[in-house]
Amino acid sequence: MKYKKFICSILGIINSLIVWAQPSMEEIFSMSSKQYEVLVENIRTNYGEDSLGNFYNEFIEYRNYHRAKMRLESYQLSTGLDTLSTLNLSHCGLTEIPDFVFKCFNITSLDLSRNEIKDLPEELNDLPNLRKIRLDRNEESINKMKVARLSTIEEITLKSNSLRSIPRRLKRLKNLEFLDVSYNDMSRIPGRVKKFKELDALDISGNEELKSNLKISRKLPNLEALYASGMQWQTIPDDVYQLTNLKKLIVRENQLKSISPDISKLSQLTELSFYKNELESVPTALFELDELKELDLFHNKLHEIPAEISNLKEMESLFLAFNQIDYLPESIGEMNLKQIFIHHNSLSSLPNSFSHLDSLNTIRFNYNQLTDFPPSLLNLKHLTFIDMSNNDIEKIPLELKSMNELEILSIDKSGNSIDYKIHAEQNEEVLSVLYGKGVNINYGDPE
Repeated sequence: MKYKKFICSILGIINSLIVWAQPSMEEIFSMSSKQYEVLVENIRTNYGEDSLGNFYNEFIEYRNYHRAKMRLESYQLSTGLDTLSTLNLSHCGLTEIPDFVFKCFNITSLDLSRNEIKDLPEELNDLPNLRKIRLDRNEESINKMKVARLSTIEEITLKSNSLRSIPRRLKRLKNLEFLDVSYNDMSRIPGRVKKFKELDALDISGNEELKSNLKISRKLPNLEALYASGMQWQTIPDDVYQLTNLKKLIVRENQLKSISPDISKLSQLTELSFYKNELESVPTALFELDELKELDLFHNKLHEIPAEISNLKEMESLFLAFNQIDYLPESIGEMNLKQIFIHHNSLSSLPNSFSHLDSLNTIRFNYNQLTDFPPSLLNLKHLTFIDMSNNDIEKIPLELKSMNELEILSIDKSGNSIDYKIHAEQNEEVLSVLYGKGVNINYGDPE
């Protein structure tokens, strides 16, 4: 069994380094921090950094196994199985689903990750609320796994199983709505996905061979959500633009340098993420997506935002941080934003039109080049979170005292020079009043 291999591997390292004779794995796992530090230094000195890295990986794997073993024993002894809503059996070294699982009548989610499960039996139909099954990293058994006709299962994840295709027996899950085959070795989407008549969400992230050979639109024309992160795409395949029922498109952590004007064909999109790509501009065609509620452009190479962004009247959350933006258009004030994230840019001011963002509750403009608190924010009575840290702002405006819904203010004294003696009295007055109202004053970056 795979767990025996890494246990023996750790024992082999330990027995050659620790002064006491052949400790058990439990003794290794419960050693003091001092003993652990000595062990780590000995491995580094005698075996090098690579061996230390291997030790860390194997030790973490054993720790997960050890915790899973305790969790499994706890489940087996429990008299309240029917009160559980989720059941985590990951890392347990299982080849079949234990009998006690079929007494968990109220679970909605079953996690069988990192096992070698060989069968999804029909007894799972006796769990009327079960909707989700995780089978990540069951690579030794996944392709030959038996699957009964399970009528309640709506979501299944098969992440990191070295799959080259979708297992044939999954077609028996007639009511499947979400299929996660991310981080496998797939080079095409097989035609049998057509059998999933109810499927409306698909995660193919990390399958880097799925590029020009995507061909999803004919097989899943009614798809509403596509997750395709970490695909090494430099352009979005044309086939994606044929998925005209999409409401969510997530193409994070690719290598996209531009967006085709064909993006406008996806007129039903409500959520769109280009997080961590290489975009230098945004086409105006994107601003024809008038159903869009959330747009994520974090970590790109943008210098400006077109004025046409104001066409997105349904937009609630706008993520523009970690770019090179030095100017925002006045038209942003015509939107109905609730959250805007513009931190880590090169802004020296904010548009006056921000004063019209009456629904705004969150704004982060930290790590920019502002020297004054933006006056356009002072009459926004629904702000709950303001992050002004790491600018060159010296004075906290008195108007902040009357922001009765404010919950968090991040200022970072050193970054904003708010201790500058000319404004020290006013700053302390404002902070004192906010403290008295229970506002959390954060002197550094929020998590």
